[in-house]
Amino acid sequence: MNLFSRYCIDFTTNSLPQATVSCQTCALKLCNFCKEAHRRQRGTASHGIVRLGVGLNELMKVRPRRNTVPPGETDSVARSIKCPMHPEHQLKLFCTACHQVICGECSTLLHRDHRCTTVARAGKVYGRFVRGAIEQTRPLEDYALQTVGRLNDLTVRINSRCEAVQREVDAFVDEYVAALEEHRRALVTQIGDIRQAKMEMIMAQKLDLERRSQNARAAIEFAEELMAEGSDVENLLFISILLKRFEQCLKPSTRTLDSTVTDTVQFLAEEEAPSVRVQTGVPLFGIVTTQKADPRQSGIEHSAGELATLKAHKRVQMTLMVRDFEGRRLTHGGITVQADLRYRDDDDHSVAISINDNRDGSYALAFIPPRPGVMHLLLFVDGKILEECPVVLRIHKLRPHYGVYHCCTFCSTSGSKVSTCACGGIMPGGYRGCGHGHEGHPGRRHWSCCGSLHEYSDCTAAVGKAKTAE
Repeated sequence: MNLFSRYCIDFTTNSLPQATVSCQTCALKLCNFCKEAHRRQRGTASHGIVRLGVGLNELMKVRPRRNTVPPGETDSVARSIKCPMHPEHQLKLFCTACHQVICGECSTLLHRDHRCTTVARAGKVYGRFVRGAIEQTRPLEDYALQTVGRLNDLTVRINSRCEAVQREVDAFVDEYVAALEEHRRALVTQIGDIRQAKMEMIMAQKLDLERRSQNARAAIEFAEELMAEGSDVENLLFISILLKRFEQCLKPSTRTLDSTVTDTVQFLAEEEAPSVRVQTGVPLFGIVTTQKADPRQSGIEHSAGELATLKAHKRVQMTLMVRDFEGRRLTHGGITVQADLRYRDDDDHSVAISINDNRDGSYALAFIPPRPGVMHLLLFVDGKILEECPVVLRIHKLRPHYGVYHCCTFCSTSGSKVSTCACGGIMPGGYRGCGHGHEGHPGRRHWSCCGSLHEYSDCTAAVGKAKTAE
């Protein structure tokens, strides 16, 4: 391989000259001209220059084999290596700072202030280090082999597990797709049945209207002929029959369209569908219904007197039942229900009310009245107000408490011994009231007059009862 000097150029060929030597200190490849310049510079004059192409054998001065030691020479002499920078000197020293084998000249020039030792001594010391490192590294080889075996086993288990999970996923997706396909077929069949039922009802109405039209036409023609050609006596003979015939034709039921036949068919994608045969615990959504909410038939369901016992600060729960135009309760949810609750004497501020869709045509309404008074409730179903609105709600006052809402009698009375509490708790040492951790204490805050645990509640103590802790 040809190496080139990168620091000058041959102007005769306009190319880089070929490198012939190498500086051992700078690790630079130099041509003959650069070599001379390198030696003339004060900073690089002491650098070792080695001719390129000098192999290890030349550096070792054709190092003999172990079994070819000449007679009369020791093994160390035969195996001596010449310094590449000072060929007339052998490598006999070891620089512990640079970890390099050097000659005597190197120790006085390049490694002047470094700590050096003999090759024999350094060989023994570093030989022990190497042998120790070998003994420490040998278990790592065994551990690596064992670890590779365990990793191979783990790879087999991972592949096996992934294949099993993939089979589970495929089976689940196949089953789910089959359930979706069957659900779609069921919906399509349901739509077909609805179409057929409505078409049959329309055809029946058409036939009934044609029959009524024929009856009316026959009655009109007979009456006109009778009035035109019959005498008064003949007319009077048939007058009762004609009047009855016209009365039947003029009945309201014969002149109005049957309202049970409508075009109401809708798909509710968010409603959970009934389970199909191939489905196993995976919910499907989407139903087809012919029911439509009718605000005139919908309303709040409550028992007699239930709305007459509403109290301030007590949670109120009501149920809105949504029905269709036939008065039938809807079998699904998804209806837009809105509510507006305000006090009659404060129409500018509304009271928060929660609405929960039970998904069966009923909606749970809940709110907490902040104070007594008369409230008006407006309910909207699909943007249309209910006929019974506004619903008047009378919120009554709570029966007032005569005691204090405290943690215990001892704390609320600053250690009074004569004060009592309706919870029934007592403390030793002559105290007639309750205390934390003592017998009868309910374990939480309560009213001293009646023992009720709820701060906003009716007092159940009898009027005129002796005063308790204040």
